[in-house]
Amino acid sequence: MIRSLFEQSPLPVLAKGMEGLSLRLTAITDNLANASTPGYKRKEVRFEEALAAAIAGQPRGLAERVAGVKPVLSADFRSRLRADGNNVDFDQEMVAAAQATGRSMAVSELLARNYGMLETAIRERMR
Repeated sequence: MIRSLFEQSPLPVLAKGMEGLSLRLTAITDNLANASTPGYKRKEVRFEEALAAAIAGQPRGLAERVAGVKPVLSADFRSRLRADGNNVDFDQEMVAAAQATGRSMAVSELLARNYGMLETAIRERMR
């Protein structure tokens, strides 16, 4: 019974989202720290598309599909280079940091609410 609660809950999706966002914030921090380093290529993290694909389909096996999603950290070779070979745009990174932070806060709130609902369900069951 408890296992079915976890299999059908959004907790695995939220946890994987938090993992991806955490890695993205780390990459943004690295980008900002290296904004003046000649030849540095900004890093980017992609995971939303793979997570959306894992969520699509039947609820059964969701946790296993989501567990297989791995955030991908890669160098950005598409952005325009400055004369020193660096492609970090400080303003763009600050916007990305604000977006990732806002999403992390939203996911944290959803995780807290879901754990609260599980706690309530368990306490009610024990009565």
